[in-house]
Amino acid sequence: MANYLIKDFYIGINDVDANLALSPRAALLLLQDVATEHAKDCGFGWDAMHGAGKFWVLTKIKVFFVKPVKAYQTVSVETWPLEPGRLYAERDFVVRNKDGNVIIIATSRWCVVDFNSRKLAKPSDIEHLTCITYRTDRAKDASGLNGVDITTNAEKAPSILIPSKIVPTSPTNASATTDIVKAPTIYSTESTLKSNPLEFARIALDDTFKKSYSITTRWTDIDVNNHVNNTRYADFAINALPLETISKAELQEFEANYSHELKINQTVDIVLSASDNTYKTIGTKDGITAFSACFKFKN
Repeated sequence: MANYLIKDFYIGINDVDANLALSPRAALLLLQDVATEHAKDCGFGWDAMHGAGKFWVLTKIKVFFVKPVKAYQTVSVETWPLEPGRLYAERDFVVRNKDGNVIIIATSRWCVVDFNSRKLAKPSDIEHLTCITYRTDRAKDASGLNGVDITTNAEKAPSILIPSKIVPTSPTNASATTDIVKAPTIYSTESTLKSNPLEFARIALDDTFKKSYSITTRWTDIDVNNHVNNTRYADFAINALPLETISKAELQEFEANYSHELKINQTVDIVLSASDNTYKTIGTKDGITAFSACFKFKN
């Protein structure tokens, strides 16, 4: 089995917002799709996990737009899991355009949950997780491919890019519809970024948060795990932001943290805190935090 997966996607009109830019929800759908397919190929996809009475739950994800992603283009999404820890497993993503330039980097954290008790299980309990030779490179290191400063505190990238060592494995059970190609070379630079663009923010409720709106979950929000799908939270969160911001400003990064599952016909109160070009939202049900999110726009 391959320790990575690369799949092509076409960004169509249904994947973008009114500005023809890839929406946060569509971005999450792309990443979730390729992650789900790779997990299946590796033997720990939804069917295998369900048979064992368990399922994957996304707990955190952060997406950084190196370049704007517009409609009517084909992109290549690469994903690979990191070696699981005691309580969670991480998975990274790199999205490239047709020219091979990095346009999105992302990282995510997943937990294993028992389907009946809804309690956490250990990733080490999943047999096939021990059958992969895990890569150690991270998505944040691939951003230097274009010489693009992905943070205002980044040092200038050198003109020479040094290939990092990776050892790809050949897929043995990929489906006929999967676009798997030879693993691309991941590059690193001799300089080190002073800050990590994929570092998760701290989002804590305080006096700066004000009520934005409430929403009740419906049938179309629910997925195969009988709870609100993680991609729906992106819509819940961004709809709390001021229209003048989301309709005009360019989104540079967003993240979502999932704290408590939501089920059908539950009402969520969403509050918003704004500071310069950063907007934080928190969704609560009966006073319990269900999710939080952070959006940062370019100045």
